Amino acid sequence: MRWKGLAALGLSAMAMGVLPGVALAARPAAATGGASNVTFSSARVNGSADPNGTATSYYFQYGTTRAYGVQTAATPVGAGQNPVQVSTDLFGLAPATRYHYRIVAQSAGGTALGRDRTFTTRRQPLGVSLAATPNPISAGRGTLLFGTLVPATQALSNRVSEATDLDSARQVPRAATASADAAVPAAAACARTQFTGSLSMAT
Repeated sequence: MRWKGLAALGLSAMAMGVLPGVALAARPAAATGGASNVTFSSARVNGSADPNGTATSYYFQYGTTRAYGVQTAATPVGAGQNPVQVSTDLFGLAPATRYHYRIVAQSAGGTALGRDRTFTTRRQPLGVSLAATPNPISAGRGTLLFGTLVPATQALSNRVSEATDLDSARQVPRAATASADAAVPAAAACARTQFTGSLSMAT
């Protein structure tokens, strides 16, 4: 009867974690830092993870709402006793968009959530390509000018400002307008001609 009582006492002590050599893993800590290197399609998110003596990994959650929806790969930060500064680069983001993010630290001791923070990606810079087909052209023949604007949702005013006469180096004025992914016919050239263009864009 006495041994049964001692056994019950021992089990109770183990469950409470008070026997020598028996300790529960400490829960990690996590703190979300600010975002840096923000562009129209990427950003670096920063934070810290404190393992509190237990092997710990961290990752970031991010998305356009507090529901996040996307998380980065888990990365180990060791089992030290001090906070470790960490960062992760995010790619494939949408331009001019507000993102929520937070750091998460996990170990055998539990999960720690950093606070929600936000950043806004930059507007995408306008880019344009311009080509003429055929180019150069022979005297008396016309050509077709192609223009493509990125992003295509923004307005493009494309003015072909000049054409160079390759036979006499004479400047031949030409004018046309185009929108994104458009083709515009140019007037027939009076000699073998190379077309160049100047561009004005409105956001």
